[in-house]
Amino acid sequence: MYQRSISVYQRFRLLPALGLFLLSLSGFAQIRVIKGKVINEKSRDALPFVNIVVKNTRRGTTSDVEGRFTISVNEKDYDLSFSYLGFETFVLHAGTLSESYVVIALKEKPTELNEVVIHPGDNPAFRIIRNAVRNKPLNDPENLPSFSYHSYNKLFLQADPTADSAKDKKEQRFRDFAEGHNLFVGESYTERKFVKPNLSKETVLANQVSGVKDPFFTFLVTDFQPF
Repeated sequence: MYQRSISVYQRFRLLPALGLFLLSLSGFAQIRVIKGKVINEKSRDALPFVNIVVKNTRRGTTSDVEGRFTISVNEKDYDLSFSYLGFETFVLHAGTLSESYVVIALKEKPTELNEVVIHPGDNPAFRIIRNAVRNKPLNDPENLPSFSYHSYNKLFLQADPTADSAKDKKEQRFRDFAEGHNLFVGESYTERKFVKPNLSKETVLANQVSGVKDPFFTFLVTDFQPF
């Protein structure tokens, strides 16, 4: 009798442990691993970084660069939502799947842009030009009572012979010389004084001319580039 009572006692001790073991097996069996690949329905190309979410939960994953994904879900009724920019969202009722590997083909979503009407406006450069013309009298120094300034001026002349013009050695030598030298260079340092309305005096303080020794070219420089 004593040994039998011990046996019955041991059986009652094993029942809770057995129940917990079976319950854990039941809970483990409810977890299912779904693997698959997400592709473009039209081109059949893989879609990387697709958002995959178990609906009504915070669980989810994304596809890799080759469109593959792996996600663990509960075997009860559940839905997987696949969303990707430029494609329609696809919902998979995975609770009825008979296989653990699926290929999800997402359909491209047509995008309609709102109409944009562009009206040609005034060119900003025209506004600057109009302001410059309007303010020309204000910026003209000859409208001042008087002024004076010193200026440095330079004038140079170059030849531009064409390659076809070199018919003999002399012309060839001239062409080679003209490509690296100036035919005429005139430099001057002048002082100009002005008193309104039309009294103007320009004095050459220093000058240097190379090529043609004629003082006329000293004043020719300022004529080409007036103040």
